[in-house]
This record gives sequence, structure tokens and C-alpha cells, in this order.
Amino acid sequence: MDLILHQLARANVLLTVGTSGVVEPAASFVKMARRNGAKTIYVGPEEPSNSAFFDEVLTDKAGAVLPSIVTSLLHSR
Repeated sequence: MDLILHQLARANVLLTVGTSGVVEPAASFVKMARRNGAKTIYVGPEEPSNSAFFDEVLTDKAGAVLPSIVTSLLHSR
């Protein structure tokens, strides 16, 4: 858990795929990353319970949207 918290503090982007946004401590990761300045993106079949904490919420199949998101993130570096 210490390593996760360390990485969340340093992250530029948090990409979360297919979670309900309810189960802790993972549901709080988006708040931690965003508080530290990371861009937060959710991808999944339905909106998670913690969707208010994401900068972008994409409700679609991960296989349909992840390739373009990852490409976009790689090119924005």
C-alpha cells in the first residue's frame, strides 16, 4: 500500500478501467491522484459511484476506447 500511495502522489495521469468506484481503498485512489494534480480518466461499461472525482468518464467498452486514449496520452508527453 505504501508503494501505491507513493505512486499516486507522483502520477501525472490515473487511468482507471472498469470499477464500481465503491470498494475501498481503491475507490479513494482517484481523489488522491487528483488532489496531487494528476489528470483522472475512467473507462468502463457504466459510470462508477465516484465519477464526480474523475476529469473524464467514458462509458464504453474498454477495448473500444483504450487504444485511442493510450495513444493520445503517449503523444501528449
